[in-house]
Amino acid sequence: MSARVVETTFKARETLRITTATNITPLKDVPDGKEFTYYGHVVQEIVNETTGETFNSVTVKVGEDEYIATRSEFFLRALQEIIETINSFADDEDADEPIIIKIQHLKSKKGNSFATCSLA
Repeated sequence: MSARVVETTFKARETLRITTATNITPLKDVPDGKEFTYYGHVVQEIVNETTGETFNSVTVKVGEDEYIATRSEFFLRALQEIIETINSFADDEDADEPIIIKIQHLKSKKGNSFATCSLA
């Protein structure tokens, strides 16, 4: 598989640390309702050379040396919406307030499970 960074909130060296980290927890292994402090994220486009399948994977830094990752489009969309909304409406008073995200494992109307997040 090959990967290419398509979005990052970090500088080059920190992005590389995250994309090469071996201690990443899959989002499916994170308990429902768990809350994390958001420190930034990296989105990579992954290509499976065997099948040609392309998908995005997001890795979120949630601690000093702690990361969670998922392919969930719902999670990525919700995270981007949270960050964009906070950045659009934040003022100087909000600048130092941490962003806390809450992990949610939900079921669709068809009964399929998916992961997402919300602002805690």
